[in-house]
Amino acid sequence: MMAARTLERDTVDRGRTVLICDDERRLASLTALLLERHGYSAVAVSAAAELAAALGRPDLKVDIVLLDVNLAGTTARDIIEMLRKSGIRAPVVLTSGYAQEDVPAAVLGLPGVAGYVMKPFMVDELAESFDRVLERAAAS
Repeated sequence: MMAARTLERDTVDRGRTVLICDDERRLASLTALLLERHGYSAVAVSAAAELAAALGRPDLKVDIVLLDVNLAGTTARDIIEMLRKSGIRAPVVLTSGYAQEDVPAAVLGLPGVAGYVMKPFMVDELAESFDRVLERAAAS
């Protein structure tokens, strides 16, 4: 019989906030929880209206965005425009169940897009990817 594995919090407090935009509410919430265990703060939204409400919060600070390419009812371009109009200039990491080569180049080339992660992903790899993107952003 296999012992149950517990999820322990990473000892590193990264002091960064991730905005997760994914229309699969459970996946967004689970990703937020797991990223918090890796030292990130996380805000999860699953619709454009939720994003608009979150962007209206004066205390919202976003260091990096995880954006589902296929967010229902809107486009990645529209979401990025909403972020920029609200003053958020954080790098965007796109995600999808499609392989990166199957995502249109026009989407991958949107302003602010700094990476791509295919679903399903391992959260520790996602956190490492965020670390690399944030390091590159700080160096530029």
